[in-house]
Amino acid sequence: MVSYAQQNGQSSLYFFNQSFYNPAYIAVNEGISFTSTARNQWVNFKGAPKTSNLTVYGSIANVAAMGLSMQVDQLGTTRNSSFLGDFSYKIKFRKKNNPFEIKVLRIPAKKKEFNYLAFGLTFGVNYYQTLFGNLKVNDNTDEVYKDGINYSQTTTNVGAGMMYYNSNVFFGVSVPTLVKNKLGVSATQIATEKRHVYIVGGFIKELKNDVIVRPSFVLKVVENAPISLDLGLSFLFQERLWLGVMLRGKAAFGANIVYTTKSNLRLGYAYDYMLNAIQRFSSGSHEVMIGYNVNRSKKKSVFICPKF
Repeated sequence: MVSYAQQNGQSSLYFFNQSFYNPAYIAVNEGISFTSTARNQWVNFKGAPKTSNLTVYGSIANVAAMGLSMQVDQLGTTRNSSFLGDFSYKIKFRKKNNPFEIKVLRIPAKKKEFNYLAFGLTFGVNYYQTLFGNLKVNDNTDEVYKDGINYSQTTTNVGAGMMYYNSNVFFGVSVPTLVKNKLGVSATQIATEKRHVYIVGGFIKELKNDVIVRPSFVLKVVENAPISLDLGLSFLFQERLWLGVMLRGKAAFGANIVYTTKSNLRLGYAYDYMLNAIQRFSSGSHEVMIGYNVNRSKKKSVFICPKF
């Protein structure tokens, strides 16, 4: 028997924690960043996914960056813990010399504008566990589950990504797991990790009264699974308050709010309402985020890289 199911954790606050999926992103910020998120997917659905992660990264001479990430993904009786190290390097070039320039805003001629192309690599270790001892069984005399059998396996993986961005446009492609590891207790019971390709893009447009609008998309392509497309529309008010909505194909509709204090503390919350059959068994998905940025630049700003 062969079956296919979700492997990687989902996120509705993706744009505020992109480093876990695209290592190139950590070179965007010229400072030190701490971000932690926790997601409770499909509340009231027994055994539903619960994902939490923590990322820490910092810039090196404003051209490179290094970071560390940790994620714990719990799904039913299975738990996957990931420990990753990231490195990213970016190239800067004048905007007027860029053949891929997309004109969204009118930039004054005297103001210098640059394009950036960042490349990133990630190396990590995954600790996979299947906790059969936590299963509720009907036949307590079954030899397989009588004493509870737990299975664990450690694997390594490598990922890569790139990101192009300027003050108007951003576009990234990443594959966080390039190695197709095989997980299983025997030759006849094997699970294979699939490569997930993430494509992210959007643009920034400044409106009146210090309001910024950001249309965006996240495209996820996985072998043997339907293509997943998230469409988002967010508004930034006074460079502090984000308000946004999201549509994930025919599966979910959501809203999110993110606020950044004067001390660079970022707080966020997202709610997803299911549009498919799971809605009958779940009240939706909740995700919270807390982050902090340390800006080592001499330029004063409310927080680092507020646009994406």
